[in-house]
Parts: sequence; C-alpha cells; structure tokens
Amino acid sequence: MSSLTIEDYNLDKEFKKEVTEYSVVVENDVKKIKINAQLDDSSAKVEGTGEVEVKEGNNKIEIKVTAEDGSTKTYVCLLYTSDAAD
Repeated sequence: MSSLTIEDYNLDKEFKKEVTEYSVVVENDVKKIKINAQLDDSSAKVEGTGEVEVKEGNNKIEIKVTAEDGSTKTYVCLLYTSDAAD
C-alpha cells in the first residue's frame, strides 16, 4: 500500500507502509467517514476502505491488503470521537 487517508481528516502520523497502526480524532456528530487506500501493486486487493460507519467513542477500523501471492497485511486505524479523546 502506498497511501492511506481519511477524507477531511489527518492521521496522527504520515503514512509509511511499514507502520501498521494509526489514529485519528473526529467530531462527536460524525456518523460516517471515507477511507481511501492507494495500492503499490495493481494485482493486490484491499478490504476495509470506502464509507465506514462511526460509533460514538472508540472505533477500530481494519484495512486488509492481500498480495497476489495470498500474503496479507492489516493496517489498523483507531478512530476516536472528540469526547473519547479527552
């Protein structure tokens, strides 16, 4: 994977493919976010992107990349609503 973004929000650190855990804080009234991932390899597949529902409090979102050879790597985005982050 060459990039991971959440539309309208910033991850806690710049994306690096060797780092598998990120966090982000969103406002309390946010019900959905959009996760975008750019793959290095067009034959790889990604799951967990697109529109994702957000619950109040802590949310754990997993983005799973499967390479052509079947190997997988899972990235975790810990998403907090602003009350939970305080």
